[in-house]
Amino acid sequence: LIDEDVFVASFSCATFLNRNPERSKHSCFDDPRSLPYWRIRRHIEVRKPKLGVLEVPDFDEIPTSSRTNVLGFILEGADMRPGSNTSWGLKLIAGYGIAVYD
Repeated sequence: LIDEDVFVASFSCATFLNRNPERSKHSCFDDPRSLPYWRIRRHIEVRKPKLGVLEVPDFDEIPTSSRTNVLGFILEGADMRPGSNTSWGLKLIAGYGIAVYD
């Protein structure tokens, strides 16, 4: 693998409004619109670029009252599916730091 200095990507966070699979038919875990996030997260985990810039273009469209929960879920996420003990938030990637800018 070639070392990466900068990784730039974008994903929608609208699907992260449905975080609890017990309350909805679809959640961010099985909604196809979440796939870009999961692929980006995996890329960062495996490749560990020196700098990653992630844009969330629809963040301002999320109700203000939900923004903190959605952002926390993406950064510090815990898998809420029954029987799962996976923690996958971006801040939990070993050896990688995250900063958030608005």
